[in-house]
Amino acid sequence: MTGTVQRLVQLPWTTPREGFWELLRAELTLAPERTARMVRMTVLVMGVVLISMALRVPEAALSAYMIFFVTRADAPSTVKSGIGLIVAVTGAVLVALLVLTLTDGEPVLRFGAIAALSFGAMYAQRSSPKLGVLGFAIAFVATMLLVYVDVFQTPELLTRAVCWLWVVIAYPPALLVLCESTFGTAPEVLLRRGVSARLGAVADFLEDLDEDGGRARRRLERLELVGTGGLAPYAGQGPAALAPLRAALVAEVQTLVVIALQLPAGLETSSLRQSLRQAAGSCRSLDRTVLGEQGVELEPVPASAPDLGEADAASRAVLLPLLGSIRTLTVGMKQLREARPGALPPPTSPAPPTEAEASAQRTEALQFAAKVTLAALGAYVIYTALDWQGIHTAMITCFFVAQESVGATVHKLTLRLTGALLGGALGIGSLVFVLPHLDSGGGLALLVGGVTLFATWFATGSQRIAYFGWQTAFAFFLVVLHGFSRTTKMVGARDRVLGIILGNILISIVFVHLWPVRAGAKVANAVARALDALAGLLSIEVPGPESEARSAGLQQGFFSQVSKTEELGFFGRFEPGRMDGEGMLPALSTLFIPARALSLSAPESWTAPGIPESELWRVETVTRLRRALAEQLTELAQAIREGRTPRVHTGKDAFEGPLRSFAAVRDASLSKALAPLRLRLEWLGMIGEQLAILAPPAGRLALAKGRA
Repeated sequence: MTGTVQRLVQLPWTTPREGFWELLRAELTLAPERTARMVRMTVLVMGVVLISMALRVPEAALSAYMIFFVTRADAPSTVKSGIGLIVAVTGAVLVALLVLTLTDGEPVLRFGAIAALSFGAMYAQRSSPKLGVLGFAIAFVATMLLVYVDVFQTPELLTRAVCWLWVVIAYPPALLVLCESTFGTAPEVLLRRGVSARLGAVADFLEDLDEDGGRARRRLERLELVGTGGLAPYAGQGPAALAPLRAALVAEVQTLVVIALQLPAGLETSSLRQSLRQAAGSCRSLDRTVLGEQGVELEPVPASAPDLGEADAASRAVLLPLLGSIRTLTVGMKQLREARPGALPPPTSPAPPTEAEASAQRTEALQFAAKVTLAALGAYVIYTALDWQGIHTAMITCFFVAQESVGATVHKLTLRLTGALLGGALGIGSLVFVLPHLDSGGGLALLVGGVTLFATWFATGSQRIAYFGWQTAFAFFLVVLHGFSRTTKMVGARDRVLGIILGNILISIVFVHLWPVRAGAKVANAVARALDALAGLLSIEVPGPESEARSAGLQQGFFSQVSKTEELGFFGRFEPGRMDGEGMLPALSTLFIPARALSLSAPESWTAPGIPESELWRVETVTRLRRALAEQLTELAQAIREGRTPRVHTGKDAFEGPLRSFAAVRDASLSKALAPLRLRLEWLGMIGEQLAILAPPAGRLALAKGRA
């Protein structure tokens, strides 16, 4: 039993998470739609540079950065974001002019207005995901306009500066909206290509299992690492009646990718190879159907795993969920092609927060706003008291670096700091070695375009690396696009980089020491919900259509919580100290495969027809052990929620006696009749053994949450 479980533990997705270089390679892998977006962003930035230099629009660096700030993965989102920013900056200018009129000659009132707008901006961003971005943009721009009083002393200059800032921020989004409306990628195209890439990768992998660690496996591992979180929003678009089905299909595709990676290389069982080849053919037909090919006949999938002969329980545990996932996709794709909803259960949506949780969220939003406001005002006071306006980027940094948890904030400021250093170095190098040799705006645009293309390579990745590209570009723009004539002065570049460093230091001090929000409690909640999903899978006693639908919904919920745990664990690496329970994820993930296989078992597998009445006690024993394991998983989840040590008493020892009794059977016909039941007992033994591994870190995680 230990050897079987150890095989599962060593499989790709249950090992400790990716190292730095594996993560970077996965994040930087290009796709056609990503490359096209990089090229469009680069061309637009070059166009903004030429327009700003030709028409002498000030703050060309900020205008160029707006292309990064507004661009999204699909055209409709980019258009909506661009129009929203234009509306927001218009409102911000009006608000700023009104506040400046009311606070004219009263520095104390103006300081109070800056504090109020900063607090309101960050509270809106944290408490309202939909309206928060618009409110944040209005309040942030208005706040920065109020700071202009320290630079432009006369009302005429101040008014001109405010109006010019509207032009600086508004015209790049307008260009971007026109470009994306014409050349942007539709969400449906991104959805189809993303799903197709994963189905094709699974098909290649199933046909190439003999190559241990080959290209097909590496490609599939990269897709599993990236996940389908970026595709999920597109699934909800289109006909409203089909949105749940489309979302469920996207979730099922990610499940298929994860399960496929459990298959070990070098399988020699002929019946297994035949089933895998048939499964690969089904994935190919699904791939062509997703891409819109007409007349594609979806190939059928075996209803259950074939007789695998001497294949061990681990291989059988993987194959049954694999075939079940492909079968679910096939049925769902037929329903989707016929525009009939209802083939798959909708993805499990998170439960609405309780009154206590809602109150805690409001309190956290207030604390978040207070922390950011304190750091931003601290930066403002420092550079004003020192009369050093060149480091005003410290205040901007405080607004854009702040995140909900300590780890996420440190992660983002790390990306911002490293990006600023690289962008500043590239900018200073350009000032010294390149700009003296340029004599036209076209040469400057080409220089900016080259660095922009490199920055967009990172900026179009996930949130794990995207902000590095954003900050590299912004720091480079601030250094190089400073004024309308060539210069080799590096004072401005030095000041802007120092301002970014100061802002990072201030936000780090505030977020680490004032109301710190750590990932531990959120990891605990996600792990508890994942355990609930596994307990639900083990509680399915009578397989059938309704049970299959419930099983699919539970597995979607499990993977959703595992993904959330991995994301929080990634940010937790940036928090001081070791995060309690971070070693829990491998054992937790290992539980899914046998639990899913048990939920897909046919009814006769449990009742074992043909067994003499004298041997029916074996069925009762297996049923009792399955229920005991489900109860233990529920107890584990409840203990984590309540912050107490879990009481787990059903471990691997409970299965040794029943397994020995199966091995002692010498009658060939009876042994054959008991084989399905023994297989289920081995799967339960895997779960029981993993519970012993899971309990200690679960107890530490629960106690850490209790202390929090």
